[in-house]
Amino acid sequence: AKEALQSMGLWDDLQEDLIRGFDVRVAVGYVETGNVDVGIVYRTDATTSNNLTIVGSVPMEAHSPIAYPAGIVEGTDHSQAARRFLMYLQGETAKGVFREYGFVPYVDRS
Repeated sequence: AKEALQSMGLWDDLQEDLIRGFDVRVAVGYVETGNVDVGIVYRTDATTSNNLTIVGSVPMEAHSPIAYPAGIVEGTDHSQAARRFLMYLQGETAKGVFREYGFVPYVDRS
């Protein structure tokens, strides 16, 4: 949120009035309970609540890409299961589920 507000030239004017949540779920809770009038949260979190109305979106160009990386812990006792799960996450079935919930699947094979 800070990066987006800075990019849009709003950070300096708003920063003193912002209430920051520990994480996005806390921020959603602040809005749901009426403790704040508006919040900046991920669309994927906002759409899981029946008590929120999305009133606008931050342009994707206003912030760095948001990524949820996955990997296998070196030395795990469950390397085969971890590999299968990671392969599942990269497959078409999982990508469909991600899209259904508003995520944009991306696989970096570098």
